[in-house]
Amino acid sequence: MKLSPKKLWDKPWVRAICLFALISILLELSLFNFRHFMPMAEHYAVSKQNTTFISGFDASEEFLTSKSRTCEVEFSDINKRADNIYLDIETGADVRCFIYYKDEGSTGYYRDVPSIIVDSSVSRSLYIPMNLYGKAQSLKFRFEAQNDAPLILKGIELNRSVPFQVHPIRPLAIFLLLMFIWLFRPKSPLYSIKLNLKSIKQRAAVIAVIAFQFTIMLLIPLGSTSIDTGGQYQRLTDAFLEGRVYMKDIPDPKLEALENVYDYTQRDSVQAYALWDFSFYNHKYYIYFGPVPVLTAYLPYKAITGEHVESRYVYLAFAMLAIVGMFAIFKCLCQRFFKKCPLPVFLLLYLAIVNGSLLLFSLRGAMFYDSATASGLAFSTFGLWLLLESFKEGAISRKSNLVRLACSALLIALSVGCRPTFIFMAVFAVVLFAVEMIAKHRLKDGIKPYIMPCVCFLMPFILIGGALMWYNYIRFDSPFEFGAKYQLTLSDTRQYKITQLGRLPTGLFNYLFNFPSFNLEFPFIHPSYTPNYFRGYMFVYNAFPLFANLLPCALFGYVFFGKDMRKANRHGYFMGVGLLGIALLMCVMTIMFGGINTHYSEDFFWLFLLSASVAVIMCYEQAKSANTKKYLKAFVMSACLLGVLINIAVPLNNNFNWKMDDFIALRHIFAFWL
Repeated sequence: MKLSPKKLWDKPWVRAICLFALISILLELSLFNFRHFMPMAEHYAVSKQNTTFISGFDASEEFLTSKSRTCEVEFSDINKRADNIYLDIETGADVRCFIYYKDEGSTGYYRDVPSIIVDSSVSRSLYIPMNLYGKAQSLKFRFEAQNDAPLILKGIELNRSVPFQVHPIRPLAIFLLLMFIWLFRPKSPLYSIKLNLKSIKQRAAVIAVIAFQFTIMLLIPLGSTSIDTGGQYQRLTDAFLEGRVYMKDIPDPKLEALENVYDYTQRDSVQAYALWDFSFYNHKYYIYFGPVPVLTAYLPYKAITGEHVESRYVYLAFAMLAIVGMFAIFKCLCQRFFKKCPLPVFLLLYLAIVNGSLLLFSLRGAMFYDSATASGLAFSTFGLWLLLESFKEGAISRKSNLVRLACSALLIALSVGCRPTFIFMAVFAVVLFAVEMIAKHRLKDGIKPYIMPCVCFLMPFILIGGALMWYNYIRFDSPFEFGAKYQLTLSDTRQYKITQLGRLPTGLFNYLFNFPSFNLEFPFIHPSYTPNYFRGYMFVYNAFPLFANLLPCALFGYVFFGKDMRKANRHGYFMGVGLLGIALLMCVMTIMFGGINTHYSEDFFWLFLLSASVAVIMCYEQAKSANTKKYLKAFVMSACLLGVLINIAVPLNNNFNWKMDDFIALRHIFAFWL
């Protein structure tokens, strides 16, 4: 049926689209370009006659050409207002510029302004706003280049008009933000739609949400080059193809002559060459991370193409699979325990889980460590989903459910072969299986109903576990040693003791509560300083805390409303508490054996968030008043939005592998006041 323009305009969504599109365009044409409209003093080109000091530049030609990475130039007797500075400069790469000035408020000495990164390929970075007291008397510039490419300074101008620039990404981002808030506002009619994934429309909505998440991942560009520190997994691939489990590198005689090869100070004192971050045992180098990523990704790729695959691509593939696995688990939980959950609540919580998991963090510099994490997540999420699916339909001894049980155990066992931390997921899976078997079968039925499910579920654990123990034994003479304690890094990890409980306060604070800082420096959300109160060696690196997200606040629901939750939905309550317990256990073990690092939090943050989502849905289903549900809807929408923003900001902080011209361009698009 064809709608007339009047009837079409009566549709609320049509009016919303038009209004938000208009607002986005107007903001782009006005606020985001406000520097173009700012009044400027008289334009002035600083001349060579003003030059009083030059260092690091070759001044023999018309332009100043750098002779070293650090160079300086000073201009005096300017006596003009400087509302902005334009650098007419050519750079081979990004250059950090330090500006010092004398004005009418400081005539006797130089003050400085915050340094800025400039790149001639990003024209907006060459316009630097200034806010001096009166006229500028003198200006001094120091340039620090990131490489040996020459820097050519053609001139410096004051009060040059900033060009008017339209960036489609800004109005698009504003439009999507406004549409998101409007669609999922607490009074939205969408909340009347109950979750029913048999509906084609709802399946389409789910596909759209997952596609949106994949798009975010792909829009955060992968690093320009591989930064695998030592090509560990690539080396292990070659070793497996040649029938070895050790590296063929011959150890440095200086290394073998040391009293303690694991002591970095001793190695450094004699300049002994060693493969960094490898295990060293019985005169051979080994890889102490699990072999499963190699067997499932690196080795097949090398066998088919003859080339090594870079870890960043392996990470991306497994991270995408993990995102799908998280959806499958959450869908299964909702279909089994929370049949009244509205579709928007389900989708928003799913996005909050995925984005709060910080999977995007490693995209900008994924190394073999990250491949191990992402592959473990992919295997464990799909394994847990299949386990839950096997409980859902009919008798657990049905052939289809037996196949699901076997595949579930196989995948979860493989996750342990990626990262040993996932052994706690295996324990959780075994407990779930045991509880389900006891719930569905009684001892009076005899042991027959138990036999086939137990065989199908436990056999893959036995086979994969046995293979991993054999792999450990032939390398380190112990079936339980993966090689981590023989690693060649900064300290002798053989001295680590699980009894050093002093690690826990520092670790738990940083993983959970060390809130990030918010400021005007792009990308606006930054990891805070990571304090270390452990008086001993502990690996500490900046970490984004769990409670930087809003969703984990729902975990306190288990404390304050646990009794009501248990009474209203006993099975859902114990599932949520179980997920929380496993998350805490994995967090504690990571602190004790690994340390503090945002990469490590990818193992268990999603479990905290999944447990928090269970708590939110239980509170929503028990809510008696419309006001309570309204607040919960607002909470879920805010948690999702904050999770997405943090997930985008986190990898932008991880900028050691960014092309700086891309980073600078993004910086000036979103920090439009610079």
